Amino acid sequence: MITCLLAALAFAPLDAATPYRFNHDETKVGTCTLPDELQCVDGARVTDPAVWPAKRRGECVIFTHQHFP
Repeated sequence: MITCLLAALAFAPLDAATPYRFNHDETKVGTCTLPDELQCVDGARVTDPAVWPAKRRGECVIFTHQHFP
């Protein structure tokens, strides 16, 4: 029951007078150029599975947090 209450509060609007604004028209979507997922910031390429968690994954997480808050 507490889980349901927390979920309801998490999805409740902060201001009842301001409804959620979703974009349902794809013609209004802006452009976004994503970086090459296998190219590290320093220019090195991800060449084996060990490089991804050690280096590139963290760079992708930082990029996502900077550009998609």
